[in-house]
Amino acid sequence: MAPEVLAQMDADELATIVQQVRDFQQRKGLSTEALCRMFPGLGSSKTWSIIAAGKILDSELDSEKWLASYRTVAALVRSMAAEREREQMYDRMSGVNKLRSVFLPAMTECDNARFILVLGDTGSGKSSLKRALQEKYGPRIVGMEMNQVIGDNPMSFMQCALGAFGVKDVPRTSMERFSMLVRHMTEPRVALFVDEGHHMGPKILNVIKSLINQTPGEVIVASMRTLWRRLELAAFEEARQLTGNRLAAVIQLNDCDPGDVEIMLENRLPELRPHMQTMVHVLLIAAVNRGNLAFVREVIKKVRELAGKDAPTMDVFHQAVKARTELKTVKEAQPRR
Repeated sequence: MAPEVLAQMDADELATIVQQVRDFQQRKGLSTEALCRMFPGLGSSKTWSIIAAGKILDSELDSEKWLASYRTVAALVRSMAAEREREQMYDRMSGVNKLRSVFLPAMTECDNARFILVLGDTGSGKSSLKRALQEKYGPRIVGMEMNQVIGDNPMSFMQCALGAFGVKDVPRTSMERFSMLVRHMTEPRVALFVDEGHHMGPKILNVIKSLINQTPGEVIVASMRTLWRRLELAAFEEARQLTGNRLAAVIQLNDCDPGDVEIMLENRLPELRPHMQTMVHVLLIAAVNRGNLAFVREVIKKVRELAGKDAPTMDVFHQAVKARTELKTVKEAQPRR
């Protein structure tokens, strides 16, 4: 193919990318200078102006070189657009709305009612709540995750919490760690979101109580329902003190909310919107005891995998549900080691 033809093809593809970037620029209200700072791959303001005006073939710019750079920028723009859609999806989820309705008042609370307990079973969206709050409020929310290794060790808990704040040189003594954690939750005021809270014990519950007493920050603990009940029995007094006058709210997450399933399907499988009622009905039945919303996400992912580059169909949807259901059944049948 003649070089002139190849150059024109590069210019045509560049024009398509330019339109995508311009749409992004308009949505964000960015100046040309701000746009080029955000995406260095666009080149200088002068380079962007030449390419955006469709004059690259009349300039000394290398169209092949700049096409490769602009393809990278286009991928970033698409990724940011997808992230924006995902954030909008989480904003509409029932659990996020419940948590936000109690978190907003807690953000301005001056007394000790700043402990929020989120209860839900596996796949009910507890971890998604943390991500949604962090996307909405940025550094105002700092998230950490409990595990069996931390157990009920306050030193390990404070080390993980400080790590979540970005502290690399963690003090050696418990008093120094606690004092540093208090400073990080006070200046500025920060909410600590603790996922997998059912792994805690009475000693860590006491640390959380002290953090609420000595900082203006909020503490949000997400836990499985059944395991939190066990924790309450094992650490009755400590749990009672947190769920007494320090409690802002207890949020109960539905195992699989029909509205949430519909939102996920609308966002991830818009091509199948005419079959929404059928898909929601099928998934609500199939997701029981198979991971709830996590199962729904796996089915959607499988639909995309099976469909490939083609538009998904209801046949593909049913194949995906069957495949994920069978996989879950096989895993459940395997003996635990």
